Amino acid sequence: MMKVLMISTSSIEYNGIGRYVVNFVNNYNKNQISLDVLAPNRVKDEIRKSIDGKCTLLQVSNTNDKLKQKRPLNYFWYLVKLIKSNKYDIVHVHGSSSMMCVELIAAKLAGCKIRIAHSHNTMSSYKKLDIILRWVFHKSYTDALACGEEAGIWLFDANQFTVINNGQDIDKFSFHPAVREKLRKENGLEHCIVLGHIGGFNNQKNHSYLIDIFYDTIKDDIESNYRLVLVGDGENRTEIEEKAKYLKIEDKIIFLGAIDNVNEWIQAMDIMLLPSLYEGFPISLIECQIACLPCYVSDRVTKKVRITDLVKFFSVDGATSCWVKAIKETQLGNRNDKRVIEEIIKQGFDLQSSIKKLENYYDNCMKSIQS
Repeated sequence: MMKVLMISTSSIEYNGIGRYVVNFVNNYNKNQISLDVLAPNRVKDEIRKSIDGKCTLLQVSNTNDKLKQKRPLNYFWYLVKLIKSNKYDIVHVHGSSSMMCVELIAAKLAGCKIRIAHSHNTMSSYKKLDIILRWVFHKSYTDALACGEEAGIWLFDANQFTVINNGQDIDKFSFHPAVREKLRKENGLEHCIVLGHIGGFNNQKNHSYLIDIFYDTIKDDIESNYRLVLVGDGENRTEIEEKAKYLKIEDKIIFLGAIDNVNEWIQAMDIMLLPSLYEGFPISLIECQIACLPCYVSDRVTKKVRITDLVKFFSVDGATSCWVKAIKETQLGNRNDKRVIEEIIKQGFDLQSSIKKLENYYDNCMKSIQS
């Protein structure tokens, strides 16, 4: 049985990397892999309960103190001791920049022979530091994975990498009319056209532009039945709430925060909006397509997310008019289109295919060092 340490460089929450890790924990072959997961944060109780008994969850800090940012040397030596004492066969690091070299160098120093860097984005929030650390990063990993072609090219440059799709649970995200009706009734949305967004409140997700899109959609008819549902949390949330109040549209926006029933809220939505400034391969767009939900997406997002015809791309440079026109012209259609599901499975974006591909990748890595 191989011993694997999976490290998330960002907090394990209901975000992209967090959901990827939790999906793997809940579905991997426990007869072949002994799995430990390291989180840089104090993981919320509901997430811990969902993975309890399926892996060993290691939390760098049992408080909200960010050890990696505040005491990086302590964090680094903690990793070295942890990896050395547990003798992991594989250390698999999930992140979005060359700053993953911290975890990868610690693994190298601890004697781990298989060190996987997994790219989940196409840009870093710390651009200068990312550039400075690139040469160190490229010497720190043995294997490279990416959530999509663009994410791999961006982080690994001309070096070889393998794409592992962010596959999602078909049964969980397929359209369920009863769930839709229940949520919409409970939240006064029965007769509304619900625009939705899933993502952390950070600069990447471009929430300010999203509010502009919504405002421009309803400004000529403030009594219209359009509503905006925002799933997620983050440092920019207060700013966005204040903007909604300034525009006097706060009563038409539902701020849900970080929730554990994203799949149910996708059922309640009518259109998904994602005006991001950059993305790797957003998991939310796979989930929404499984639910046959129309998705209007920034043209800065990889075109590979267009698994089905449900995805349409629009510019985030300048006026919102193209977004508003598309929203108002949307014909709400069939949410039980079997052809959509068939296409998603055909292209390997179902969860089981993705899990199996990663397990096979681990197997091949082990065989390569044993031969």
